[in-house]
Amino acid sequence: MNQPADAPQPTNTAEPRPQSFKTSWADSYPDMHKVVVQNVTYRTVDDTSLTMDVYYPPVMKGDERLPAVIFVFGYTDSAAKRLVGSALKDYGQYTSWGRLTAASGLIALTYQTQQPDDLEALVEYTRKNAASMNIDADRVGLWSCSANGPTAVSFAMQPGREYLKCAVFYYAHMLTPDAKYREQTNGMCASRGCYGAELRDVEELRKDLPLFVVRAGCDEVPFVLSLIH
Repeated sequence: MNQPADAPQPTNTAEPRPQSFKTSWADSYPDMHKVVVQNVTYRTVDDTSLTMDVYYPPVMKGDERLPAVIFVFGYTDSAAKRLVGSALKDYGQYTSWGRLTAASGLIALTYQTQQPDDLEALVEYTRKNAASMNIDADRVGLWSCSANGPTAVSFAMQPGREYLKCAVFYYAHMLTPDAKYREQTNGMCASRGCYGAELRDVEELRKDLPLFVVRAGCDEVPFVLSLIH
């Protein structure tokens, strides 16, 4: 991939360690291992640099602009390390999803995070540097799952987000129309260090934003809680 001369340069932060895809159907997806990954600092807080991993398709034109998919994280890196042993951006499912997204012809972004407004900072940096990052600033999508849902929902539902073209809430913590399990789910979010301890009602979802919401009609939150705790 030919990057413009003024493209953000990779930092000294190591690229995510290679993950094995042998147990996944993604192993057979064309060009998964040819994806180009850059690590870029998008924010500095109290002398601490926060970076994002940018996954590019294997072949791109120098001036090409592609839509970007942001994988939204709903709790801090420190909380994620307690839960899964690593920051979410370095977790196997996200490094493989990032590569799969890029191999499919889009640009994927994953990121380090310490506080909820890191997502705002990431989007601001990305749109400001869209040209040098080969990103179409007006075609951005959000992807979230599980406890990351509240952060993505609250961000996507704010006004002035016309550049957002779609959002995915994949088995994310959201309320049903009857708000069933509101207290249990909010308690789980709070105990796991989620950014959004209070879920938004489904009636607050934007009607003008294409959404892909995946839920299972027989989900029983108390059972899930017993597995986690």
